[in-house]
Amino acid sequence: MRAWEAQRIAEKGAGKKFHELMNLEDFRYHNNLVEWALQARPQEAERKVPPKWSTEEEVARKNIPRMKKTFAELGEKRRLGLRRCGRGRFYMGGL
Repeated sequence: MRAWEAQRIAEKGAGKKFHELMNLEDFRYHNNLVEWALQARPQEAERKVPPKWSTEEEVARKNIPRMKKTFAELGEKRRLGLRRCGRGRFYMGGL
């Protein structure tokens, strides 16, 4: 973790840029923290295992800027034909 921090400071500096996670850096950072947490020795018989983000979530995360742009460009049309297709997913039926 200290090596990562030193590398990050060398790349971004120690100011505000240090905390900016762009281009799926947040995705990789989250999964690295999960891996790190799983290396700890369990203190109790049952431990909580943090969820790791899947490839499906990575693809969704990667597409969010494009989805937001498309949604904004549709204007009032975006309210027409928006359909829910399960588990927080939507599709634009008829557009």
